[in-house]
Amino acid sequence: MSCATAANVPLGEDTNHPIKCELYVEDIDSPWLMAFGKMFGGFNVLHNVPLPAHLVKVMIEKVRNDSVIVIMPIDEVTNVAQILKTFIDQPRHLVSLISDNTV
Repeated sequence: MSCATAANVPLGEDTNHPIKCELYVEDIDSPWLMAFGKMFGGFNVLHNVPLPAHLVKVMIEKVRNDSVIVIMPIDEVTNVAQILKTFIDQPRHLVSLISDNTV
């Protein structure tokens, strides 16, 4: 896999150019791919709330498994299928950036 983890990539302040990424879920054995999306840099704010450094703002574009429970559920959202085309926060270590060569 020719990807870089988001933890190793500095985020610029240009939120107009999101970065394609894979979103993972932690499992007992190893993380597994739950969705594809775009990671947004910039001020790292989600719904007018600043995110801590270990979280990044992403938008889900394609879901791999509809039944996956989101990492940080809220009242209206519990699984990944409910957040398609929506912004969520994702732990930085569970985001893998996709290089242009792999798309």
